[in-house]
Amino acid sequence: MKSPRTLVISGGGMRSLVALGIAAEHEYTAGLYIHDGRPSNVFAFEAFERQIEYFKIGQKLEATAPNLWVDPKTAHEPAAAPRVPLGHLQILSIASGMAIERRAHRVIWPIQAGDDFETIGRVTELVLMVRHAMALEFQDEIVIETPFLDLSDKQLIELGQQMRVPWELARSCYLDGLEPCGDCIACHRRRQAFGQAMVEDPIYLATGGV
Repeated sequence: MKSPRTLVISGGGMRSLVALGIAAEHEYTAGLYIHDGRPSNVFAFEAFERQIEYFKIGQKLEATAPNLWVDPKTAHEPAAAPRVPLGHLQILSIASGMAIERRAHRVIWPIQAGDDFETIGRVTELVLMVRHAMALEFQDEIVIETPFLDLSDKQLIELGQQMRVPWELARSCYLDGLEPCGDCIACHRRRQAFGQAMVEDPIYLATGGV
């Protein structure tokens, strides 16, 4: 099997959709889905598979880390995307390790912080740390890119519109169900992003809107 040059961390959401679209345009790519234990995991994985198929991604990879998901209702940060201790480190370690195993030279991590400069700094330091750790253990340099790190949600939608990505393939809802609930943090954030960008969301058009 041909070795991918780029590995994209994908959770089946909007950032993943845009990242896969960008990577697919340039070189042989692998998409990596990490099963993190969230209630909507089945539907998020189905979205990931649809995105892989749409962009004709060379390889579809999977890993399991069920301790990565935090219920927003019980999170210490209910108003933000919930995090577990060292969750980002786990994600990057899994992805970088799989990239090295498959001789990929680049990992794309579609994390997004907008204008949260504290998070941007923390993520930047984490990327450097993981790259250094991989170089020490494997004597192999790997590039980790975070192309959306300082983008706002509106800017992400605008970028996707320029690429004409099929937004209906992106799963955003945290809850377990065929249709988006419209009430969780992810649904509110998605609706606000499309509203700010003045773009109609095809998911809500298809379901009658929420």
